[in-house]
Amino acid sequence: MPEKAERLFRHVPYMGTIFRMLRVSMLAAAIALPCLVRAELSKRLAALGGRDTTVAIWIIFADKQDGRVSMPAAKALMRRQLTRHSGFEALDVAVPEAYLAAVRTLGARQRQVFKWADAASFLAPARLLDTLDKLPFVKRIIPVRAGKPLPPLQPALEKSRAGAASSPYGTGLQTLQMLDIPAAHGRIADSLHQDPGRGVIVAVFDNGFTLGHRCFDHIRTNGQVIADSDFIDNDGDVTYADGHGTQTLSLLAGYDPGSFIGTAWGARFILARTEDDAVERHSEEDSWAAAIAWAESLGVDIVSSSLGYRYDLDPPDTDYTFEAMDGRTTIVSLAASEAARRGVIIVNSMGNEGDRFGDASVNAPADAPEVVGVGALGSGDRIAAFSSRGPTADGRIKPDCVAPGQNIAAPIYNSLESYASNQGTSFSAPLVAGICALIRQYHSGQTPDMVRACLYASCRFSSLQDSIDNTYGRGIPDALIALQTTPATVYIQLRDSLRIPLEQAAIYRQSDSTIIASTDSSGTAAAIVAANDLPETVFVKYYGTSLRERIIVSAAPVRMTLTLSLFRCVIRLRDSAAGALLHVRGGTVHWNKTGTPYGGDLPADTAGQAIFQYSSFGEYRFWADAPGYRRSDTARISLTEKPDSVIIPLAAFSAASFRIYPNVISRSQGDARLHYAFIADPGDWHNATAAAYPTVRGIDGTIIWRDASNRLEERGQIYGSWDLRAASGAAAAPGVYIFVLHYAGKTYQKKFIIRR
Repeated sequence: MPEKAERLFRHVPYMGTIFRMLRVSMLAAAIALPCLVRAELSKRLAALGGRDTTVAIWIIFADKQDGRVSMPAAKALMRRQLTRHSGFEALDVAVPEAYLAAVRTLGARQRQVFKWADAASFLAPARLLDTLDKLPFVKRIIPVRAGKPLPPLQPALEKSRAGAASSPYGTGLQTLQMLDIPAAHGRIADSLHQDPGRGVIVAVFDNGFTLGHRCFDHIRTNGQVIADSDFIDNDGDVTYADGHGTQTLSLLAGYDPGSFIGTAWGARFILARTEDDAVERHSEEDSWAAAIAWAESLGVDIVSSSLGYRYDLDPPDTDYTFEAMDGRTTIVSLAASEAARRGVIIVNSMGNEGDRFGDASVNAPADAPEVVGVGALGSGDRIAAFSSRGPTADGRIKPDCVAPGQNIAAPIYNSLESYASNQGTSFSAPLVAGICALIRQYHSGQTPDMVRACLYASCRFSSLQDSIDNTYGRGIPDALIALQTTPATVYIQLRDSLRIPLEQAAIYRQSDSTIIASTDSSGTAAAIVAANDLPETVFVKYYGTSLRERIIVSAAPVRMTLTLSLFRCVIRLRDSAAGALLHVRGGTVHWNKTGTPYGGDLPADTAGQAIFQYSSFGEYRFWADAPGYRRSDTARISLTEKPDSVIIPLAAFSAASFRIYPNVISRSQGDARLHYAFIADPGDWHNATAAAYPTVRGIDGTIIWRDASNRLEERGQIYGSWDLRAASGAAAAPGVYIFVLHYAGKTYQKKFIIRR
């Protein structure tokens, strides 16, 4: 090590042991860039060597001798110490400028420097490859791989002017509520009296940022953008007229009460332009790798990244294969893992390749174990078709969690106050990154591993998943629960198959039968299980019943959803006039638990029966309807551990008045017409479901005429006449006819005769 550097280290705090570490080969500590491509590359380099072309390459240098010492920011050192990291280390020494200058002198254009790998990327004439490969300080040359940005999958769907709204969150309320973010904001305001994200530094990697929209007034006024850098053009200007980066940033930093609010608008932000215009050329991995090292050195806590590096792109010889999606091969995944080792929480979109590749469509760096890979939800709890899925090449489950990714409100980048709807996993990642910022703020002393654990423990399963899988991962995060989680917490959510939360269920240890928690009105219990007691077996027993479930807790924090076995109650629908002799087919039973918002519908079978399953005791209300029958009265039934069957009587509809006149019509009369009048049963006519047109049929069933202008509507009554002409305009022939009317599931008909 140079004598000058040794003198410097002796005067730097915490460096007592560092300069001795730097005496050993610094290369031994460097990131191992993918070696699996070297044999393939040798052939490719030889093939390219004689061509008149320019190639993008990584040069990995043999050492960092005489490399410049570049100390990370104090906040970066503090963050590293949370992970038991040594603070400053060999990888922080810069790539020697003499090596870079020598390569530039030969005619290569320098792109990015990645000090953690002792590497730099260059655009070089192919004819120089052999010369560069023989330089004494060059260890290896490999190609720079093509990356793929993750743009919105569709243009703005709808524009809206900023205006008054019933909620401060405006058009984004529903999205944030799915993640319980407004409740988490309330908890932070009540407990810390701070804006969400205060004290946390979040970096956003994207294709550029335009901050003229009024939702960014807050961070501009308060100087919350503390650094920015352009890693594409290297011109110091991160402004880019596309809108993608602006929109992903807004989901974190936006603050426009009444119209739009992001997840962590009180944070400070670092903006890095790492993506190139997808129309011109792919973004390159060297930009991302350089940006992560830069952001880490500035003390960033969380990185939100909405891009991916994928296989099967064009041209195929410059892209990764699926086997490289193992979290340990691509340069971006290696860079992400190295940043995570230093305590940075990285949240990355899974990708939008799900409908193209199906399973195993994960992108890098979301494939890295330390990266929070986020998939996209569509409507309800269903995964969006485009959302990329796992597993990784080495068989690990991805995504780690999912968040809304369709109909996401975000500002229109070239507008001052309008918003638009977008979709893509690009918009799911910043939502989850925002939750991580809230956890980091609320639990300021937690390590990154603990923050991720709190995030994962808060996840609930989608209603369409039964276990952690390669479609939904751990499920959908809950920001409020994530704030309340501690490293020893086991969250248990108890419900029945009707999705009713089960209150007052006891959680107790098997070893000593001690009750350690009980479920609240939301069916959730938070049990504290000490780490030295794991694995622990606990039982969940529902109050006042013999229902019990056994759980083996192997790690904490964790969140699990349990569904208890259920009791059954048979609901029978009967015709009130016929008593038990006639069951009502095709009916629907409606139920509601008294005093709660929980309820639903159950179809009755051909025997007029519906099976109601429950484990939540108490009073329930049941009522039913069926075609041709009035809605029943409401039955209030107290269901216990020993239920009985319930009979619901239904009264058939009958017409209050139905007549046609005359019954015999003679054509010899001057103005021969058939008159009709129908008045529905006044008891419940507005619940009718099958209003129909009056129809005249021949004795063989052929339709002769239909009154298209005079159908039954909600008024439940109809009057009219027929001029004895068929739909074609021809006079109806003498004979027997039938006047038919369908109403509320029943058919009314009367015969009449037409004479000459």
